[in-house]
Amino acid sequence: MHCLVTGANGYIGQALLPALAERKYLLSMQCRSGAVSALQRANASLFECDFSSDTWELPLQDVDVVVHLAGVAHQQGDIAVYQTVNVDASLALADRAIAAGVRRFVFVSSVKAETAEYDESGVLLQVSEAKNPYAQSKAVAEEGLRQRFQGSDVTLVVLRPALVYSEGSLGHLRWLRRWANLHLPTPPEGGQRSMIALADLVRLLTLLVEFPLDDKQTFVTVTDGESYSTRRLHAALCTAVQRQPWLPSPPAFVWQVLGRILDTVRGEAPGRTWDRMTGDECYASKGLDVLGFSPSLSFESSLGVVADAS
Repeated sequence: MHCLVTGANGYIGQALLPALAERKYLLSMQCRSGAVSALQRANASLFECDFSSDTWELPLQDVDVVVHLAGVAHQQGDIAVYQTVNVDASLALADRAIAAGVRRFVFVSSVKAETAEYDESGVLLQVSEAKNPYAQSKAVAEEGLRQRFQGSDVTLVVLRPALVYSEGSLGHLRWLRRWANLHLPTPPEGGQRSMIALADLVRLLTLLVEFPLDDKQTFVTVTDGESYSTRRLHAALCTAVQRQPWLPSPPAFVWQVLGRILDTVRGEAPGRTWDRMTGDECYASKGLDVLGFSPSLSFESSLGVVADAS
């Protein structure tokens, strides 16, 4: 089997490629120009192209499965960039996949795309998180792909993962790791989020590449079934590094002030850090039963610690 992985040098791509290589697949990898993946292998071909360009080229001859990971992720950027990369490039890649005779197209979307609302005929109306260009672009791309592949010979698989984490996670978890290492106070209460371990996500992706599917269009949402507050994540990290806070947790208003300072340091909108610490983003897994798949890791077990029963 010949698999093409876009975004091969990204967070998920660098973990997925070795798993596919172990299965002796013939691999092709797409990376942005100047971002060459270190995972070049004898059975892998590397293609450099930038999906933000209008003139990108990517050969799909003899490719059986496309795993489309490339895209603009959770970051602040121009809405036009999300449209160009996450939507337009995805649809153009779909058209080329149909023309080349690709058998399966796996699109890695986001659990946030579940906020999409459709009318009775299945036409996309809006995304509840309309202010989030990332969620909007993923939902619009999903709908465009659904229409593109309808009636074609290509099987579309849309995978919507919750927040993906691993030991090398950046963003919110990176700051929490630093917080724990410095013995700083326990974060405020509140805020629950769904997550999935990168190792489990890779295991699911390798399954979706080869699993026999009865339906031509399959939508899968994956979380580990747990809800994680910032306080729970911090407690697990403290246990893992054997460090505990030296001071009690201050009142909420102090956290809000500290959050605004951190927003300024990061160049983010005021209140962004506080929203991440206390806002809820919980989802339920869907479509896993037919695959016979269940996540094997929780955040605590991935660190080798036991969850706090309290």
